[in-house]
Amino acid sequence: MPRAGRRSNPEPGEKAPGPDRLRCIKPAFTGALCAAGTVTVVSIFLGVLLAYAWRRKDPANQRHYSRQIRYFWRLTAAWGVGFALLVLAIYLKSIAAGPETGHVMVIFGIGLLIAGLGQIWFTAITLFQSLRLTWWPGSA
Repeated sequence: MPRAGRRSNPEPGEKAPGPDRLRCIKPAFTGALCAAGTVTVVSIFLGVLLAYAWRRKDPANQRHYSRQIRYFWRLTAAWGVGFALLVLAIYLKSIAAGPETGHVMVIFGIGLLIAGLGQIWFTAITLFQSLRLTWWPGSA
């Protein structure tokens, strides 16, 4: 027996109670695409393009999409720094002569570390944000 003041079934034409599932699924979808970027880089770009497209059309999740776009640009900066260090290490290795090339491998390792940690951070943060919005819709 339903409590006083509550109906168990909505009237015809009335929305059923509960969160708007599509509002929760779209951020989770873009987050999953970005997190899948660990395996395929193309999905990161697709996820960010969707975040750019849905940011203005979905004001309830605008903050989430803006945050996801900002994280993407931070990841791009980490990739850029890591790649620049890798190129620098390869260049130094090509001009260095003799056994004194240990510093080149250190630079190479730091470049890989920066790019790899940037990717891990991006994957973790986008998954966390998407799952948080999916399971706790009001926590944006």
